[in-house]
Amino acid sequence: MWNGRKPVISSGWGSPRKHGPHRGADIMFKREKGDPFPDRTPNGSKWHVMPDDVVAVAASDGIVWSAGWTSGGFAVVIDHGPQKVATFYTHMSTVLGAPTDRAKSGQRVYAGQPIGIIDFDPRDGQRLKHLHFELWLGGPKDAVDVAPIIKSWEYIKDPRPTSSPPPKTMTAPGPMVARNASLQYRSIGERGENYPDWVRALDGKSGVYVIREIDANGTPEVVYVGSSQGRLYDTLTRHFQIVRHEAQEAPMT
Repeated sequence: MWNGRKPVISSGWGSPRKHGPHRGADIMFKREKGDPFPDRTPNGSKWHVMPDDVVAVAASDGIVWSAGWTSGGFAVVIDHGPQKVATFYTHMSTVLGAPTDRAKSGQRVYAGQPIGIIDFDPRDGQRLKHLHFELWLGGPKDAVDVAPIIKSWEYIKDPRPTSSPPPKTMTAPGPMVARNASLQYRSIGERGENYPDWVRALDGKSGVYVIREIDANGTPEVVYVGSSQGRLYDTLTRHFQIVRHEAQEAPMT
């Protein structure tokens, strides 16, 4: 949600396109009186608007099947198995996670987790910002009209601080915090050790987090970016257990 407004479909299933009917839904916000975005600009059309730095979030839990650059901008596909369902998100300026294909990264995301920053289709002369979203019952050829389905979905507020500037790279965590702030990475200790007090103090809180792993050469690598509403301790420690198990000897911060 943005300013208390739910996103809407600005262009839906079957709308005419150069290469055939539209096989997804374009997501924006309905224009209201006083919106500062003129028509025919990157942030506005006659009936809809899309501010800068709005996050796209995962529609449901799943595994990131692919994440990376395409001709339509950065795109993400999430596999929601064991059901034969996948969701596709594109026209993003960045992806909040590691690039991957065919689920090689094994990255799991949760419903409502930020996965990218909404931008525009580079092939669009107007460069109108919007999220193109598709629901696949199998693969890309099995896309279905999402309009009847999203009516029953729950909407959430942007999980980041309201003053967040846009991320500049696929894995850079710094822009995920408030303007003029900086990340303070802290160690969670070795495998088998109790979590430190700063982790326990997160119980019941909300926030955006970045997990990075220090490799054998001492080089830090971001392995996960996510958020949690009211369950930050539970969410973080679940990830710590997974990464600790996979990393074994590597320290994490």
